[in-house]
Amino acid sequence: MITMRNLPRVLLGAVLAGTALPSFAQPDYSGALWNQANTGNFTVSNRTTTYPILYVVCHIMEGTYAGSISWFKNAASNVSAHYLIRSSDGQITQMVREKDIAYHAGVWTYNTQSIGIEHEAFSNQPQWYTSTLYQSSARLTRYLTSKYGIARDRTKIIGHKETGAATSCPGPNWDWNIYMPLVQNNATFVDSTVPGYISAGQNFDVVMRFVNAGTDAWTQSSSDPVQLGTASASPYFVPGNWLSSTRAAGVFADTPAGGTAEFKFQMKAPTTLGSYSEVFQLYRSSIEAFGPTVTLNFNVGTVDTVLDNTSPNFTATGSWATGTTAPGKYGANYLFSTVTKKTSAVANWFLNVPTSGSYDVYGWWPEGANRSPLALYQMDSVRDGTVNAIVNQMTDGGKWNLLGRVRLRQGTGNVRLQAYSGNGVVVADAIRVVGPF
Repeated sequence: MITMRNLPRVLLGAVLAGTALPSFAQPDYSGALWNQANTGNFTVSNRTTTYPILYVVCHIMEGTYAGSISWFKNAASNVSAHYLIRSSDGQITQMVREKDIAYHAGVWTYNTQSIGIEHEAFSNQPQWYTSTLYQSSARLTRYLTSKYGIARDRTKIIGHKETGAATSCPGPNWDWNIYMPLVQNNATFVDSTVPGYISAGQNFDVVMRFVNAGTDAWTQSSSDPVQLGTASASPYFVPGNWLSSTRAAGVFADTPAGGTAEFKFQMKAPTTLGSYSEVFQLYRSSIEAFGPTVTLNFNVGTVDTVLDNTSPNFTATGSWATGTTAPGKYGANYLFSTVTKKTSAVANWFLNVPTSGSYDVYGWWPEGANRSPLALYQMDSVRDGTVNAIVNQMTDGGKWNLLGRVRLRQGTGNVRLQAYSGNGVVVADAIRVVGPF
């Protein structure tokens, strides 16, 4: 905890002399609360114009979160920090704007060139140094280092005692081996792959991809491997495939900083048909969870599949042109064909449903003034033969429109599109199939 300002008053300048500073409603860091320190406990500045911001300085309070907030609001204290973090839940309060100079380091050069973070703890009581405290602080430090271009290493992320001040802060129980990997590791979710159809009670393959947005490699088999898992035992884990009931897989291959990592594993589908989800996050043995939480959604015994005009199961015969400019299109492009009295232009989507049953079929097109008001969709049905749906493509564009429900056998299903009559152009864009019901 800061106990003295140790700052020449001449450096305060005339700005503070009798001047009341505004209490800003919004903090710089979106995860923080705002509660301004007493105006005599910091210097108004315009960093990074007046001074560069080169360091993050970590402190412990040697006191409580509420007590430190009260102390920084006390004009007699002559001390402050930019951010304070609560031990129990990681709540953050900002008390000095990042552009301004907080009195936290006890050394003027570091005050002017750093952001100070106070952590709720007593140096001789290790129970205050919770994983929640470390993780909340690391997220804040990642934000600061990204914003100001500060290197994520121990030359720029330092303890109070490393400023040259006469203190042991942040104390013997502050663990840099926990904190720095949290700061240095970050991730961005890319995408996931799950089957379009999952049989009830069966195992299915999953691939999830993340960009290593940290500063060191993600490894498979070191003493500190990166793994993908869940916060508690997953009801979908597959014994013998998962590492444990809470860890789905390790990184598939060692991935350098900036690279894209894959995690491949299986999940066991419930026996009841429906929609399900599981929440995943990256873990490292030394630092627990890091990176974004990602919700993986999957359907059991149901299909919800989109076939675009670029899908492998799409074909077009006759005269079609490719369009890219119409607003409301699905995907990168669409096909269009001019209506004639004896058109031979036919677009076909092969549904290839994985199991027999009744399916809802939807169409998507970009509307326009020159569209056909009589576009004919023809859907195969084992019960009703050919089911026709005539739509006006001048309206209802840029969304899914129900064309009808059809009964299909496993491995079958076709949707054909052509102009029925009239003028304009007919547009072949995308089909969606949902079921079985």
